[in-house]
Amino acid sequence: MINKTKNKGFVTILVIVYLAVIAAEILVLTGISNIIAFQTNNAYLNSVEKNLTDSGIAWARYNLTKITNEPDQSTTLDVSAASIKRASLTIIHPDKHTQSNLINISTSCSKGNRTLSHTKKFQIITSKR
Repeated sequence: MINKTKNKGFVTILVIVYLAVIAAEILVLTGISNIIAFQTNNAYLNSVEKNLTDSGIAWARYNLTKITNEPDQSTTLDVSAASIKRASLTIIHPDKHTQSNLINISTSCSKGNRTLSHTKKFQIITSKR
């Protein structure tokens, strides 16, 4: 009788220790998956920002000679066709009086609770046609 009680107690302790080890493994794996999800979202936002910036530069190169606006006026491009949710692209036109082709491109994109917004200056070189 005493021998059976000791065996039941040992098995119970073994099961509790086994469950504690599994709980610790789940905790570690959950932390790792959160880090991977954060890095994935960060990479997505960086690539969207790069694509928006490249689109703005391409638009400016094509339309720079056609812009007749006063300096510091801006054009907000429609990026909905690119299937990018919660994104915007604004180009601030160069000053035509100084003959400078320096433009500002403002990008903003969001995913989840993170938002990436930047404004960068670019010198646009137009090819003569």
